[in-house]
Amino acid sequence: MVFSGLEAVLIKVAGIGLDERDLGKTLGQMKPKLERLHSLYGAHVCGEGGEYETLTLDSPLFKKRIVLKEVETVIHSDASFASVSYLRIKKAELVEKDAATCAKLSDLTVPPELDAIGEKTLAAATLEWVSREAQTIPVDDGEASSDDFPPLARPEGEHAVTARPLVSRRGRWIGIHNLVGTKSESSVSQSLESEVKLAFQMLEAAIKSQAPTLSLANVSHINLHLESQRLFPLVNNEYRKIFGSGPPTRACVEVETRTGPYNPASSGQTHSPSFRISAVAYDDGASCDAALDLPRVTVRKALHVQGRSYWAPANIGPYSQSVTVGERIFIAGQIGLRPTLLELPSSLNYTGKLREVALSLQHVRRVVKATLESRIDKGRGWIEGGVCWLEGSKVGDVKGAKEAERLKRSAHAAWISQSRSALKGLGKQVEEGEDLVDDDDGGRIDGEDDGLGAEDLRWDSSWLGKNTLAQEIPLLYATVPHGALPKGAAIEWQLTAHTGRSVVTESCIAGEPVNEDECEDETGPVGEGEASPIKTNSGGFDMNLDDEQRTVARCRFKILESARGGASFGVAAFKLCRSLGDQQPSGWDQDSISGLMNHLSSRAFSTSAFYASRKGFSHADIERLVKKLTSLHILLGGVSVPLLPTMPVPVSDLHFPTSDSNPSQGFDMALVWHGV
Repeated sequence: MVFSGLEAVLIKVAGIGLDERDLGKTLGQMKPKLERLHSLYGAHVCGEGGEYETLTLDSPLFKKRIVLKEVETVIHSDASFASVSYLRIKKAELVEKDAATCAKLSDLTVPPELDAIGEKTLAAATLEWVSREAQTIPVDDGEASSDDFPPLARPEGEHAVTARPLVSRRGRWIGIHNLVGTKSESSVSQSLESEVKLAFQMLEAAIKSQAPTLSLANVSHINLHLESQRLFPLVNNEYRKIFGSGPPTRACVEVETRTGPYNPASSGQTHSPSFRISAVAYDDGASCDAALDLPRVTVRKALHVQGRSYWAPANIGPYSQSVTVGERIFIAGQIGLRPTLLELPSSLNYTGKLREVALSLQHVRRVVKATLESRIDKGRGWIEGGVCWLEGSKVGDVKGAKEAERLKRSAHAAWISQSRSALKGLGKQVEEGEDLVDDDDGGRIDGEDDGLGAEDLRWDSSWLGKNTLAQEIPLLYATVPHGALPKGAAIEWQLTAHTGRSVVTESCIAGEPVNEDECEDETGPVGEGEASPIKTNSGGFDMNLDDEQRTVARCRFKILESARGGASFGVAAFKLCRSLGDQQPSGWDQDSISGLMNHLSSRAFSTSAFYASRKGFSHADIERLVKKLTSLHILLGGVSVPLLPTMPVPVSDLHFPTSDSNPSQGFDMALVWHGV
């Protein structure tokens, strides 16, 4: 409002740090103080919660302005830290404005679509696009398809899929997979809406199987995988009836929903599912009350903005932009919509796609920032990891394939540019503590027109985490067929974050102790020289998959974890290669194998199994590979622990940049998991 030229004055104050001396001052005059109170006490700069009330006196669109001729200050309640006072207006009048000062709607100054960091992101993506010739994924002697690997061949009918939900649990976290929409032979006329309703009835039953007091209100996030995006309107029409206020976040992608031949004898299903759903739910402690006499340990908060603005896209469906529970922040999949129009950028060339890259990342950053609210000044919170969905090319489209390769590289360059050290200029100013705010110019950044203040920029320039590099965060790039993303988008970011607070890490399951002592806030931010609350564990190894040593699986993984945050996120990618004669696989690292298996077997509660279906791989292949890995783990002295079920996610291609690989290096299969 300050940036647009609107003049509003405070007429009532009732918040910490505000008193009668602030009455009558404009928002532009109050901006530095409001930001300071936000930093110190978490007071909302917009006055949400009743901290202050305003009266608008003038706007560029007004033909007349209000002039306060006589006012009286009234102290309603005097207090040392949060007095209540207001301005009684005794006399005011309307004053005609010079026609030259009255703006037309088209003349109004509006915030730029991309802020300073968004422009940096766009520049990084554009530079990557134009500086390299289009390249396809390298094909060498090790490149192969599933047909090359007899050990992973699927016995006929072995991986017949049953349409029953699979439930896993770690402490308070619950993962539910394999909720499918498919007609049975006895009800071929069953509507898609009925399938959606039935799937969510199954979801609620699965949640209640963990505790009878749980319900769909405990669901934090949903992955909705459609057989075709053409089904979205029908599915969404029924979906919106299921959740009330504060619905879970959602990521919607078109994937191949058939993962293998169905077995009518065991499931009653006769054809490919219309959709597949996985969900994450959180037991907030209410189910433990009767057994352990415990209060709830956390409050579920949803960011659910439905109005259009310059900030970020309003919800285009029945989901929240973010849901915070158990100190984990689930973020809805973000595509590069223009917030004011809810449309994708249009362009006859690649510039529209690159703007989508920058906008979608900016949306994620702004959603996280709004979710963290008063914690942004404390340097708390971090991005755990996620998946970057990319649109592939049409079958046989050589030019489109080259553009898809460039898009992947540009998306990776945009991601790397989010690191604090990569935000040159902006980062340098923040590091040196320069005053970036020109208070005489409406609070704008010197040299920028996006209205970000110094406090905003300090957080925005390190939004991935105070001391976290983009390269350290587990991120999988998954390419899906052309037209598989919502609204025909070119890119969708699906990330999760953490508030930075400590959580109760003990199980909520009856009979096990729960420690409430660490549920409170941390004792201050991580400063220079202090140990980070998070650490990244990365590694890799090769292993033979057959007795003849003809097939080698090359694994690279990255895990970001926080012991005091009670959370972890990991990605493990696998590439199958032909063995090079008598040469033994390199990187036979027992510690890496044990570290990966310990996470998967004892900490993961929701795991997705990605595989490159265009190469002929399937869900059964990755399950067999994990069984081989488990056997090797036991052979090396590890404990035999059954792994939790996984959600099958077939895609066109997979890419996982690590310290020894670039985004153009392809992988065949990958496990992506949330863990405690």
